[in-house]
Amino acid sequence: MMKLSKRLLSLVLTGIMVMSVFAGIAMLPMVGATDNTGSYTMNVSNYCVNPGVKILNLTDDAEDSVIIGQEILFVNGTLPSSIRIEGYDDTNTEGYVKTVTTTRTEAVGNGSCASDTINLQGLYFDAGTLTKTGKYKVIWDTSDPANNSMNISVSEPSTWTFDIKVGTKTVSSITVGTTFTIETSPDLEANDSVDLVIINPDGIQLTENPADTSQDFKNINMTKLLSYSSTGINTTGWQTGTYRIHLETNEEHAQGQEMTSAEKTLVVNKGEIDISAEKTTCVELETIKLTVTGVANRGILISGNDSHVIFPAGQEDNPNTASTYTFGDTLDADGTKTYAVYFDDTGSYTITVWDNVTGDSETVDISVEEKAVTFDMVSVATIGEKLVIKGTANTGDTVDIAVEDYVYSSLNDLVIDENGEFEKEIDTGTTTISDFKVPGSVRLRAYIDRTAGTGAIQSGESDDGTTVVLMRVGTLEAELSVSSVALGDDFWVRGTAPGSDSVDILTVDPKGGGGKGIDNGGFGITGASASVSDVDDSFEKKISTSEDAKSGTYLVGVLSPGRDGIYGKTNEASIYDALDVYLGFTDNTPSALETGTISLLKAKSQDDIAAILEGLLTEAGSDDLYTVIPLVVEEQQLTIDTPIPDVAIGEDLVVTGTSNRQPDTAIIVTVKGPVELTPQTVYPSNGTWSATFDTSGAEVGVYTVKADDGDKTATATVNIVSATPTPTATEEVTPTVTETEAPTPVETTATPEETATEEPTPTETPPGFQAIFALAGLGAVAYLVARRRE
Repeated sequence: MMKLSKRLLSLVLTGIMVMSVFAGIAMLPMVGATDNTGSYTMNVSNYCVNPGVKILNLTDDAEDSVIIGQEILFVNGTLPSSIRIEGYDDTNTEGYVKTVTTTRTEAVGNGSCASDTINLQGLYFDAGTLTKTGKYKVIWDTSDPANNSMNISVSEPSTWTFDIKVGTKTVSSITVGTTFTIETSPDLEANDSVDLVIINPDGIQLTENPADTSQDFKNINMTKLLSYSSTGINTTGWQTGTYRIHLETNEEHAQGQEMTSAEKTLVVNKGEIDISAEKTTCVELETIKLTVTGVANRGILISGNDSHVIFPAGQEDNPNTASTYTFGDTLDADGTKTYAVYFDDTGSYTITVWDNVTGDSETVDISVEEKAVTFDMVSVATIGEKLVIKGTANTGDTVDIAVEDYVYSSLNDLVIDENGEFEKEIDTGTTTISDFKVPGSVRLRAYIDRTAGTGAIQSGESDDGTTVVLMRVGTLEAELSVSSVALGDDFWVRGTAPGSDSVDILTVDPKGGGGKGIDNGGFGITGASASVSDVDDSFEKKISTSEDAKSGTYLVGVLSPGRDGIYGKTNEASIYDALDVYLGFTDNTPSALETGTISLLKAKSQDDIAAILEGLLTEAGSDDLYTVIPLVVEEQQLTIDTPIPDVAIGEDLVVTGTSNRQPDTAIIVTVKGPVELTPQTVYPSNGTWSATFDTSGAEVGVYTVKADDGDKTATATVNIVSATPTPTATEEVTPTVTETEAPTPVETTATPEETATEEPTPTETPPGFQAIFALAGLGAVAYLVARRRE
């Protein structure tokens, strides 16, 4: 036997001891590929899986890819104290800087798919903290980065999707015994650990296939999962019902990635013939789907009980030959087939399917109703306004609307949306459909999925719904916000004008065209316009009066050219242009009065101008609309009601007065005397105002009351007196009654006293009213009313 010297023996033992120490520590390669995760895989549940981190060797000039969500362990023979990760200028990662100093020890496999583990130490970085994709530089020696750096390219993980298939067909239901496959391609590596999560109808997760225990579903790797796309999963003996399926990673063995797919359902049916319909009530000509299930690859026969049951050729799994109501077929590998069927008449129908081997059969009953359109629209519409034709259909893709049995292009093939609704807006002021421009009733008829196009409805065509709309001419109603207004104030013209897009407003001076106008512009006629709302047909316009205008009664005319859009017979849409033509002047300036027209009107009185407008608007055949309202314009007024009764200290002092200013005009009322009471700000209401003062802090004396609205002032005086003392109660004395003889009455004849009768004060009539009434032909009415000539 060979003997070793003591020195040699010592060296050998020392070597053995050193090797023993390093046996428990990973030996780190210094060069080669940077991603070294595959060298540290381990065996878990009999599958080779990755550790919980992605292991990257710090290798100069290396390039590697990282997915956001992975956890990284940077390793090296001599581990630096830190590494620096920074983005690249002029790229998506510009500006990112991160210094990594965290050291972590991870349990990893002791070699490829090793059963035992070792502890691996490195610098830990969570790539889930990155928010931007792109290239980053990793530097572990900042004093010499050119020779001590590498790159990592970071990307977002893709959405994890998968398909359940039988053969090449994606399925959501199969029969018991059918083999299905799982097809997926996520951003995962072959040894990343995953679960194929299958929850059975009882809510229990299957960890393996009950029909084949060699097919594991839990704690497998991607290689095993991907094998199910070829070998498939057999369902022999599986419980029937609905299964819930999704995929997820086990991040502790998937390099730190936490991923979960969306969930899908798989219905496992009994291996017997069956038939179902997506709905058991439908309308004629509506196509519905039938689903037949049974034994995979089994021959079947399907038939309707009537020739009104039609399986259209080529739709879904129907035969491509010809439409029929009975045919034979073979179920797919998943044991299902889907067919399309419709019915060309109303009634109740039974569809039967037979299993050609067993002779078993199943049926489904379907009730068919008439197709129908229900209109949901106004019954009365105004000519010139927009008319919305809408409704709902219980089937179909399009609907034709015939107006008095004629389909116009604008109402042909209206789309029926997913809610069965359709809608079309028609502007009755501009449409070429003449029936909508003439007063009277108009009948609409609806035809679902009609293919004849535009034109007259032919005999034999039956409508699927009908309604009637009454077309009426427009109207015009107007009013003023006040019946009188102070110079310098505003007033509003408001009203409704169905059928009109806008209205014109003319204000005529009390002196006619020769007046200065309500705006003091030097011409007695002032014009404005207001648009009419599409929602409620309303309009309003604020008109300002000039402080320098003349007081008196003005006429405010509100006019509309009617449904034809022109005034009178002038063929002009502008009231100014219409006046030019009506008065015999050539209209050279659009929407403005010609010089000759202005000169003529300046010589006309208010009554003359009222007569001219009436003549223009009421020509034979005109459909113009108008109304004329008088407005009293007067000097600004502000008064204090006097005398103001004396007020005792402690009682409220109430000061009242009148004002013809607008309700938003502030009136400041002050009371000054031996002391000044707190000023009050009030606003006129219906021509009056009132202010109340607290006199508890006042002193006895004469006070001056002043009201000021910014333009006018009014003053008065009031006495504030001492409070009346409370009288002292005195003892009541009982009087002594002395009886005396009653005197004899003397008869006298009373002379009747004459009662004076006051003469009534005559009421002043506003100037010009009588003439307005006479010329307008309205008798005793206080204003001209709207009229219309057909």
